[in-house]
Amino acid sequence: MFNTPIYRAYKSLFMVLLLLGTFTACKKEHLEPDQLDAQPLVWISADMDGTAFNYSAGINSFEASTLLNDSLTYRSFSSVIYSTQSGDSSRIEFRFNNYQNTMGVPASDLDSTIKVGAYNYAYAIPGTVSWLANHLTVLYTTSNGTKYTSYKYTAQAQIGSSFEVESLEKIQKNSLSYLKCKINIRCILYAFSGTDTLHLNNGSGQILLGVN
Repeated sequence: MFNTPIYRAYKSLFMVLLLLGTFTACKKEHLEPDQLDAQPLVWISADMDGTAFNYSAGINSFEASTLLNDSLTYRSFSSVIYSTQSGDSSRIEFRFNNYQNTMGVPASDLDSTIKVGAYNYAYAIPGTVSWLANHLTVLYTTSNGTKYTSYKYTAQAQIGSSFEVESLEKIQKNSLSYLKCKINIRCILYAFSGTDTLHLNNGSGQILLGVN
């Protein structure tokens, strides 16, 4: 229905902007792993199409970082868990769009964006390039480098999916300030190329967000 030259051009343009949001003016704060005998500070546990999915910073060569993403006039805040093992591209990123379409003081923007409660997954209406304030995108890369995203180029948000910040706490780590969030998640992940999908269900975890 939407497979027209104009639609494909808009879709290609949006994917470029999505990638720009990842790589342009991106400020990264690396979080050193916690001691192995302590409860992981950053982790995600879920069911991925019937297979157990567990990433914990500081365990099995996984680490975590926060990202402040500024691209053009848009801002987003990310928490990333990734493998540092050679040849393993495993990575999951939770990217929260700023609460407004303009950028203010980073710390104030973060406080206004991250709240206890439910979030909607970002999407774009066919034929447009849209950026939705206070929406969420999950970006996932498999160990062999295949990339997926919760972002759907469709007329409506994901049906039957959910994301909740269950609790929120301001903490200090390495003399820097972060928001520690307990999360619950269920979503569909769409391959960047092709039509393959993954279903992330019964997800829970704890992530950090910051502007350092």
